[in-house]
Amino acid sequence: MRKNNIIVAIGVAFLGVFLACEQAPKPPETKAAAPAPPAMLTEADVAAVAGFSGIKMVPPGTTTGAKGDLNFAKDDSVLILIINLIGIDEFNEYKTQNEYIEGAVSDVGDEAMSAPKGDVQNVLFVRSGEQAVVFTSMIDASGDWVKPYFTIEQLVELAKKMLTNMAAHQTSP
Repeated sequence: MRKNNIIVAIGVAFLGVFLACEQAPKPPETKAAAPAPPAMLTEADVAAVAGFSGIKMVPPGTTTGAKGDLNFAKDDSVLILIINLIGIDEFNEYKTQNEYIEGAVSDVGDEAMSAPKGDVQNVLFVRSGEQAVVFTSMIDASGDWVKPYFTIEQLVELAKKMLTNMAAHQTSP
């Protein structure tokens, strides 16, 4: 009986996080100037932070949910990370959504924040100069506990790597 209560509690928690993400106000549609070249973050970069191998990049639209500029999946095709380049206006719009944004995150970019509010954050917004990026860790519900594939700290590591790669990409001819 106790196991059933735990399963129900986990299901309710997962549903709450899902609904919070789905009901968050969406900012006006703005898109970054150009799609993210795959070299901005590689499969090896993501695998190093994730701590497991077999990660592959998935082109947008080829796997359910792969709607990002960069999408990464485990070798079993389960999507684990979506990255989108967004405009500064969209980033600033998210900043005003106090009911969705958990708070500021330090040590990455010029400005960063995590979401959604609550016990578990799986979204990292990062601004560096006139560029902004959203990192969304998908939720792993395969075990006894529902949790993001990447913590905010891991998303910060990925953001630092991506910003470094983006800066190098912009300065090369």
